[in-house]
Amino acid sequence: MLLHNFSSFVPVFLPNSPPIMTLIPAIDVQTILFCGAVFLLTYLCLRKPKRLPPGPWGLPLIGCLPNLALRKYRTGLPPAKLLNLLAKKHGPVFSMNIAGKLIVVLNNFKYIKEGFNNPRLSDRPNSAQTDGGKLS
Repeated sequence: MLLHNFSSFVPVFLPNSPPIMTLIPAIDVQTILFCGAVFLLTYLCLRKPKRLPPGPWGLPLIGCLPNLALRKYRTGLPPAKLLNLLAKKHGPVFSMNIAGKLIVVLNNFKYIKEGFNNPRLSDRPNSAQTDGGKLS
């Protein structure tokens, strides 16, 4: 029978041993700045603007497209039914990012009617016809 002596695997700290920081190579300023820039860009790309309704999480450039494509592949449902499934999870008003474009989905007649009656939500450019003949 072979017995192992595992005491050799236990680290032994001698009183005159160098501190742990001298064993780790020094990190230069360029590396710290690079890591900080990557962190900041990632944070800015992944955060959602304030005062948006809840919604599914998406990737920075392509948004929720992979999530929607995967759900369509798994369930075989048309896009309108997929939005109904998301409305059951996130509520009748939810936001999502599709290919870098922010979209707010209204999935209830009451909210749709309110949205169509609100001129701020019509997403139309200012023109002489819609501003009562005033040119700005």
